[in-house]
Amino acid sequence: MDGVSAVRTVLVANASVTALVPAARIVPGVLGQGSALPGITLQSISTNDRNIPNPGDYRHVQERVQATIIAKTDESRTAVKLALRKACDAKYPEVAGIIRVTVHLGPGGPEFMNEEASLYLATQDLMTTYSVQR
Repeated sequence: MDGVSAVRTVLVANASVTALVPAARIVPGVLGQGSALPGITLQSISTNDRNIPNPGDYRHVQERVQATIIAKTDESRTAVKLALRKACDAKYPEVAGIIRVTVHLGPGGPEFMNEEASLYLATQDLMTTYSVQR
């Protein structure tokens, strides 16, 4: 398990998010071409293992995850981004395979439109921390 799994767990557990984007369209990697919209894709941007003296059985990790919102309208994109941001206020979500999980909002990215594909997009960075067994 990793930060992408942690963020996905938080998002699919939130009724406000899944009312706008079904869990099947909140995916790691790429949303398939021709998929129904809106959707949220999740990618790991960077990870940082925090090595400490006498670390014990667990390794503490900080991971930056980027959520990309893909929608057919500006209104839908905005609603999904707001719901996603509120969902990430969850404290210490339970995620299989990792412990001591936190998800914090990072910088919001650009909002733009791909005119050729007629898609509205937005990005949101999320900072996750967790411990994983060595």
